[in-house]
Amino acid sequence: LNIAAVDLSGNNLPGLSNATEVPIDLVAEYWSPERRGETKNMYFLGFKDQMVSDMETGEEVGMKPHAHFIEPQEDGSNRTVTNASSRLVSALKTNNIPRGVPLRIIYLGKKKNSTNSYMSDRWSIRPLQLNLNSKQGHKQDHKI
Repeated sequence: LNIAAVDLSGNNLPGLSNATEVPIDLVAEYWSPERRGETKNMYFLGFKDQMVSDMETGEEVGMKPHAHFIEPQEDGSNRTVTNASSRLVSALKTNNIPRGVPLRIIYLGKKKNSTNSYMSDRWSIRPLQLNLNSKQGHKQDHKI
């Protein structure tokens, strides 16, 4: 996000009454897909380690990497979305997905793990090719 920061050490802070709101909510929504085939088209932001809690006890159990995204909304605003699925995070890291790449992420449902008795979320991650003209933004090609 390109948001200007102000040096807060001085006494001459600019007024905010004429400031323009950036159309993004910085409070991330955790995406927990409910049904197979649920799809989101989002821009990849990066990874951030966040504290996770035990689902049954609520006790904090440690840090886990979360993938963060920006999801454009129909009204022109943007929502931040996060997910900590190990398979999703691993696929993004393994493929070295750069910040800003548009992706279509499809939830494929749960599947039993071959190494233990747990079930894991399965995903399809597909890069999206943008068709931008010079007025909509610039295009940067990244090899994946």
